[in-house]
Amino acid sequence: MKLDQKSIYLQKTPHLLKHGLTLGIIGLVLSIVGAVIERDQFYFSFLVAGLFWMSILLGALFYTMVHHLVGARWSIVVRRVSETMANAIPYVGIAFLIILFLGLESLYHWTHNNPVDHLLAHKRPYLNVPFFMVRAVLFIGIWSFLGHYLYKHSIAGDQKYEVSDNSKLYKISAPGLIVFAMAITFAAFDWIMTLDHHWYSTIFGVYFFAGCAMSFFAFMILVFRSLQNSGHLKNIVTVEHFHDLGKLMFAFTCFWTFTAFSQYMLIWYGNIPEETVWYSHRWVGTWKNWSLFLAIGHFPIPFVLLMSRLAKRNIKFLVIMAIWLLGMQWVDLYWLVMPNFHHHGIHISWIDFAAWIMVSGFTIHFITRKLKKNALVPIKDPFLQNSIEFMNH
Repeated sequence: MKLDQKSIYLQKTPHLLKHGLTLGIIGLVLSIVGAVIERDQFYFSFLVAGLFWMSILLGALFYTMVHHLVGARWSIVVRRVSETMANAIPYVGIAFLIILFLGLESLYHWTHNNPVDHLLAHKRPYLNVPFFMVRAVLFIGIWSFLGHYLYKHSIAGDQKYEVSDNSKLYKISAPGLIVFAMAITFAAFDWIMTLDHHWYSTIFGVYFFAGCAMSFFAFMILVFRSLQNSGHLKNIVTVEHFHDLGKLMFAFTCFWTFTAFSQYMLIWYGNIPEETVWYSHRWVGTWKNWSLFLAIGHFPIPFVLLMSRLAKRNIKFLVIMAIWLLGMQWVDLYWLVMPNFHHHGIHISWIDFAAWIMVSGFTIHFITRKLKKNALVPIKDPFLQNSIEFMNH
C-alpha cells in the first residue's frame, strides 16, 4: 500500500492542536495577573495544571518504551504521536521546575522552619530544599533523555531504516522502564505527597502512574480523532486501533481504581490517626461531595459504559468517554493538591483555569510543532503495513 503523503504529513492543523500558542499566551497573561493578586493560589493552581500535562506526557513515555520492549506491531501507526508527546517533556518540565522552585514556600510547609515539628526534623535529610530540587532536576532529566533518545532514533529510521535501530530502542527501553518507574514514584512522593509531609503511603507512586497511563490513552484518542477530522491518517489509523486504545484506557481506569481502593482500604482498616487524617481532610465541608464525585465518576460510570466491545468501537462515543476521563484526571489531581490549601471546602478560582489554559496551550503548541516536522507514522518501519491491516479478533 502506497501511503498518501497528504495524509501522513501534518499539512492542515487539527482544531484540537490549532490554537495552542494563542491559548498559551492568553493563559500566561491571566496567570501573571493571578500571581500578582493571589500568589499562593497561583502556585497551587499551576501545580495542578502542570501535573495534569506531565501525567499525559509521562504516560506517553511509558507507552513508547513498552511498545519497543514487547515488539508490538498493531501500535506502529500510533507510535509516532506518542514519541512526539514524550519528546515534549523537557519543554514542560523546565517550566514546571522554574515555577515549582519559585513557589516552594507557598506550596510546601516543610520548607518553613518549625522547631516543634519533631517528625519533620526526622525527615530533614530527605526533605530539604537543595536535595528536593536536585531530585526534581534528576527526574525531569531522566524522562527528557529517554523521550529524546526514542524520538531521535525513530525519526532517523524515516531516512534510512536499519534493523539495529530496533535493537537500540529495545535496549534503552528495558532499563528505561525500571528507571522510569523509580523516578515517577519518587516524583509523586515529592511533588504531591509532601504537600502534607506528615502523611505517607507506599502505593502512592503506583496510584499516580495509573492516572498518567489512563489520561495518556484518553488524550491519544482525542488526538487521532482530531487528526482524522482534518484529513490525516484516514485508512491508516482505523477503528481497530481506536478499539485497542479504548481497551487500554478502560484497563488503566480499572487499575487506577484498584490502587485507589487498596490505598484507602488499608488505611481505613489500620485506623492509624497519622494515616487517616489525610482522608479526613477530604471528608470535610464540600470536599466530601468532591470525594464522592471522584469515586463515582472515575470508576462505576466509565466501567459500565466502556465495558462492551461495541462501546470501544464507536469512535464518537469513545471520544466522549476520553473527554470525561481526562476531566476525571483533573478532578483527581485537584483533589490531591487543593485540600492542602483550601482546608475547609472547595474554592475553585479563575486562576485555576488561567493556569490550566497556559500550560495546555504551550504544551499543545510544542507537540504540534514537532508533529509538523516529520511524518505522522514511521514510514520505513517494515511492519507498518501489518499495523495498518491489524484486526481485532
